[in-house]
Amino acid sequence: MQEQLHKLHKNRIFSLIVWLVVIFIAIISMPKTSTMIQYYGQPQLSNSSQAMKAAKLKNTWGRELNGTYNVNAVFNNSNGKLTANNKAQISKIVTKLQNKQKYYGIKKITTITNTPEAKNQLVSKDQSTQIVQLAVSRDQGTVRNISKQLYSQVQAAGLKSYVTSPEIINDDNNLRIAGFVQIAAIILFVLAIITMGIIFKSVAAPLISFLTLLISYLASLSISNNLTYRENFPYSEYLPLAILLSTILVGTFELFFLYRRFKQNVAEDAEGSATTSKTIRYVQYPIIAIGVTLTIIFAAFWFLPFSTIRSFSSLAFTFIVLTLAVLTISPIFMGMLEENFFWPTQKSGEPKERHFWNRLARFGMWQPIVAILVVLYVVGPFAYSYHNNLTYSVMNNLRNDNQAAQGAKVLAAHFSQGKASPITVYLKSDKRLDSANSLYQIDNLTTKLKSMPGISSVTSLTQPNGMPISQYYVSAQLTSVTQTLKGATDQLNSIQGTLKDNNSDLSVSDLTKINKSLTKLSTATTKLSTDSSTVQSQVSEIAGRASALQQSSSSSQSASYRRQARIVAAQLQTAATNVQALVNQANLNNTSATTNQTGLDSYQTQVKSVAKSLKASQKSLKNLVTQYNDIYNYLTKLRASDAAKIYFMTPEQIMSPTFQRSVINNTSQNGKMTALTVYMKNSPDSHKTLATTQKLQDEIKTQLQGTSLKKATVAVSGQPMVQSAIQSEFEHYLPLLVLMTASILLLALMLISRSILQPSFWLATFFVSSLAGMQIAHLTMRFMAGQSQFNWQVPVIAIVPLVAIAALQLIPLAIEYRYNEDSLLGWLTPAMTETGQTLRHTLFIGIISVIGLAFLRFNPLTEVMLIVIYTLIIFNIVLPITVTSLGKLTVTVPSKKPHLRRHG
Repeated sequence: MQEQLHKLHKNRIFSLIVWLVVIFIAIISMPKTSTMIQYYGQPQLSNSSQAMKAAKLKNTWGRELNGTYNVNAVFNNSNGKLTANNKAQISKIVTKLQNKQKYYGIKKITTITNTPEAKNQLVSKDQSTQIVQLAVSRDQGTVRNISKQLYSQVQAAGLKSYVTSPEIINDDNNLRIAGFVQIAAIILFVLAIITMGIIFKSVAAPLISFLTLLISYLASLSISNNLTYRENFPYSEYLPLAILLSTILVGTFELFFLYRRFKQNVAEDAEGSATTSKTIRYVQYPIIAIGVTLTIIFAAFWFLPFSTIRSFSSLAFTFIVLTLAVLTISPIFMGMLEENFFWPTQKSGEPKERHFWNRLARFGMWQPIVAILVVLYVVGPFAYSYHNNLTYSVMNNLRNDNQAAQGAKVLAAHFSQGKASPITVYLKSDKRLDSANSLYQIDNLTTKLKSMPGISSVTSLTQPNGMPISQYYVSAQLTSVTQTLKGATDQLNSIQGTLKDNNSDLSVSDLTKINKSLTKLSTATTKLSTDSSTVQSQVSEIAGRASALQQSSSSSQSASYRRQARIVAAQLQTAATNVQALVNQANLNNTSATTNQTGLDSYQTQVKSVAKSLKASQKSLKNLVTQYNDIYNYLTKLRASDAAKIYFMTPEQIMSPTFQRSVINNTSQNGKMTALTVYMKNSPDSHKTLATTQKLQDEIKTQLQGTSLKKATVAVSGQPMVQSAIQSEFEHYLPLLVLMTASILLLALMLISRSILQPSFWLATFFVSSLAGMQIAHLTMRFMAGQSQFNWQVPVIAIVPLVAIAALQLIPLAIEYRYNEDSLLGWLTPAMTETGQTLRHTLFIGIISVIGLAFLRFNPLTEVMLIVIYTLIIFNIVLPITVTSLGKLTVTVPSKKPHLRRHG
């Protein structure tokens, strides 16, 4: 029994059992990767970001609209304007959606029928495209399911119909990436098997390597998914692909080191278990050194708070698992199969020498300065010209037949580039926002934002159609007032002329007419007095918004005119009374003129009294006409000035049905919160987006300072804001990421090699090669695919294989440098020649490990593949030149200056 246990232990069977248990647990406990990408794949912004603040405000926004998706149903007639039949079909679809509103979880439908004031925002200028806006409850299901349900319902004959929103487009991108994970895994594992089969010409070696890599990948992926699902670790949609790429690339390299050494030991005819132990002892130092270095590098990603970068810290577990798997799983079968491990290959003789690196190394030794200049001349321009020309949109990642992407492109073509991805400005106050003063401030903010560069239009509570409503501005109200004043002045002039004629032509026969005229004059004067009160009130309100000085002046003048009008009215009333008396007396005197001389004397006295009253009235009317003309001229000038371009709503206008509809659509239930929708001229992936959104936030803050809304809570959301936040954080943390990664790798190389200068030269060579590789990859994509920008996540994804390659190639070189017993000059050429013996295998493994990404036909992964391949080729051509030339200079230069110490 003890012998059997010893034999099992000798053949590492217990290790196999442990790994079988591990992989069993990993498989049954691993959350589904596609689900993880769908729910956790998007970048997680900080709680202090505008998008996160806006998300909290949105929960209390609108009339029962909390917890909803905003979706656009887009209807387009590609042949021209929408016909009457097209519009009827759209109306039929809207009616169908309204009838099934509860079934589809639709809380609000906005159309040109129920919101005519927003027509310009719902119908394109060319009349070929119409939008129906839907607010759909999140309880209805995932955005993916909602999109499928609605898309099937909005189809209409003769129209191209789409259902689109930024959430749908992002989800479609995640769905596509999730689909690539399984395909990429199959392709890369097959290529890894082919690679090991070609190199070792064996059946067992590639199968054992496949088993080792598969166990490592599944265990690593399970750990990463469970950390996110159970412990809320950050996650990225590209993390599963990064784990796969790391496992295949690093694992294949390390297994190559292991199998090559084992094959050499087997050729010495040693006993199987002893050969395996000997092989493990030889390769464990470089493999562990590589694994520990990569683990520390990617674990350090956790200290950068940007979620996408931090999510790649899960790769630390990948390299731990991979290192353990390489050193424990393969040796089990190596010890069991011994020389049959490489069947059917026969024992090989001495490997054929390769002289490519030897020639490059000798060139560097021959003329080190010239060699360095040649490298800088060839590689330098590419490295120097590289710039982070990145796009933060996922539109380029989607297929051309994706309906959501097509819908967004239709909106961009027929409205504006930013129509599909608007910015929403939430504004929450502690007071209701439908008061005249608050509306004035909101309209000022709307007008100011609309005037900013890069902004196409702004809709708000006061401008629901994106255009000012003229009747709500002082200038329009002054037009009505001045027209009233003009009519009153004309009437006064007419009355004044009548009085003048009556005063000159006064006679007994005209007393009746005079009485009627005076009665009319009294009535008109009373009305004018009332009009004066109205004018005074309106002038006070209007002028009060223009300036305090104008208010004082207008108020005092109107009060004076009112008093004068009252005097005139009193005088006219007296005159009317006297005229009536005269009429009565005149009638009496006409019948008894010859008999009543006393009555005639009384009549003459009264005529004189009437004439006197008419003269006084005429004088007062003349003064009143002059003063009314002054008011008219003043208000006319005020209407033409900038002071009249002020938003002011009367209580009657606020309560009107049209404005109340805008209140319902643009405020919360309690009326204390509103939203402004900002449409940009450019698409969110424009390089101007970040600057535009920053200026937008600054302008909002500035505009509200010193107003009644200065203490209001403001938050800005929308896809442009999300992309701007991502861009801002990414551009801030990417240099730190590169610096941190390079520093840790350099420190590891220094500790292993016990040198400072040489590892610095090696790493600098790799850094320049990487920049050149990225620039050439960028030029390739621009020429072949018309892509002028990398996806913003490409540099982060590319860092994974690039750092792995640097560690895989430089750490063995550092180990060899450390244990070299020759002088530096004596070590350089032989070391480069020896390292170059595996150059073809290094390039072959590196290229095959990533070339499978090209079969996915997915631009970001194709870009990563090109970066890795170009960097790998450039680095392996430049490295022997820079190592020998710079190594030689570190010896020869100090020797010419004895006062300098050698640091090589």
